[in-house]
Amino acid sequence: MTRTLIIEADGGSRGNPGPAGFGAAVKDGATGAVLAERAGYVGHATNNVAEYRGLIAGLEAARAIDPDARLDVRMDSKLVVEQMSGRWKVKHPDMKPLAARAQQLVAGAQVEYAWIPRERNKLADRLANEAMDTREEDIRRDRLPGDDAAAGGGSRLAGGETPAGAAGGAGDDEAPVRHDPTGASRVRAALAAARGEGVTPASDTQVEPRVEREDHPLPEGTDVDDAPDGATDPAGASSLVHPKVQSPFSPNEEDLVAPLTVVLVRHGVTEMTTAKRMSGGGVPGPSLSAAGRVQAAKVADALYRMGRRTWEHLPHVTRLLASPIVRTQETAGAIGRRLGAHVETDERLREIVFGEWEGLTVAEIAERDGDAIHRWRANQIAAPGGERIQDVGQRGWSLVGDVAADHARHCVDGRDVPRGVALVAHAVVIKSIVGMALDMDPAGWGAIWPSPASTTVLQVRAREDGSIAETHLLALGIPVE
Repeated sequence: MTRTLIIEADGGSRGNPGPAGFGAAVKDGATGAVLAERAGYVGHATNNVAEYRGLIAGLEAARAIDPDARLDVRMDSKLVVEQMSGRWKVKHPDMKPLAARAQQLVAGAQVEYAWIPRERNKLADRLANEAMDTREEDIRRDRLPGDDAAAGGGSRLAGGETPAGAAGGAGDDEAPVRHDPTGASRVRAALAAARGEGVTPASDTQVEPRVEREDHPLPEGTDVDDAPDGATDPAGASSLVHPKVQSPFSPNEEDLVAPLTVVLVRHGVTEMTTAKRMSGGGVPGPSLSAAGRVQAAKVADALYRMGRRTWEHLPHVTRLLASPIVRTQETAGAIGRRLGAHVETDERLREIVFGEWEGLTVAEIAERDGDAIHRWRANQIAAPGGERIQDVGQRGWSLVGDVAADHARHCVDGRDVPRGVALVAHAVVIKSIVGMALDMDPAGWGAIWPSPASTTVLQVRAREDGSIAETHLLALGIPVE
């Protein structure tokens, strides 16, 4: 029977381009035991170059272990996976010789490439960061036959040494990946990635997320004010990203158009928000309260700073779309005046329709309909006479797709300067769009909590035909100051 070797590879650049490193691990397909680790400092390079170097190192190690093995390659770089699978062309001159070397290494082998989420690629990511931290050009760790590592215990190097941090059992980075049907761990990983200043894609899983609460007293998605005392956001933090976060995309990759930054802005508070009553898209009002108007002015200033001071790594917002509801139109109006941008109205940003629950509190809904509110939270039912949350996600994501396609059409020869667009919407709309972007099960969308007047930042990259190729969550629920 043909043996299977799993190759997990990654690469990163602190600056993109900037100081770069790669990492790769080879695992036994039957037991999951780590057989080899490779890492190295690349020097000044882009993410894509580092990712290819990680792939090559992993392939070389695997072929040395068993040249006849079937190769299962897993990476969180959709670009490399698609190019090596032959579905995308390799156009960039820096990538062509690397792709050719990788193809040479797999000649005659049975190989399959698969994209995996970043949090499932933690070992390769850690190795890449080790290379960038130490600036060692050639880090090699090979497990000896019969090592405890084969049983999931501590690992020895070929020279008999024990790697740092390996005392006792296998570390968290080598633990089996647990099934995550809701996708909430992707939110926690993104939130944890955002906590350090100057976070880069390669280092984002180095920060341990806090434990997620599972006892939120409010139904997630209710268009109300901040969660009550004791409730937290999914990672237990109020500010979930530093505004100096850099784009994870390579600025000169020619296979895809320039990235589009999508800023999701929740409206400011209303009297119903403060009273914690359901306020949906089935009615036009209410208007912003005095506090909500102050919040709208502050979030307008925050968007104005994008591409300037604290947001200098992101592009200016040049397009502004809003829900037709009064409170979002008022918030968007403040932003438009600050940016000098026209407000476009799109029905797809309208808040979820609560139907018969409109204007009720959670307690009133529970008294009236029992546990229906909990089933609504889990996306099992719609409110009586209202919408299902996943339907809101579908319409919101279709707008993101249209905006990305429009951006792609305005790019020349697949390249253009990065652009920013702001979508002013509501709590359920924002969490649904984020859930769609992260490919989460709708049952997990409730883990996302955008506070009033907060900003959530996605970067979307489209192909030249306008279809979305990849998305990255850069910031979730940054509150106004």
